[in-house]
Amino acid sequence: MKIQKIVALCTTMLQILTCYAIAWPAVQLTKFALTVRMKENLQDKMAEGLESMCDAENA
Repeated sequence: MKIQKIVALCTTMLQILTCYAIAWPAVQLTKFALTVRMKENLQDKMAEGLESMCDAENA
């Protein structure tokens, strides 16, 4: 009886670790992709802002 509980506990822990091992890189990749996208959006917005400022000065 005791051995079965230990085995069940170990399998549960293994399943949790496996899920974590699969999910962790996915989460990191998503975070990385989001930060890259946010940086690109910021750069685009800054470029647009600079262009509009230059246009306003030239007008």
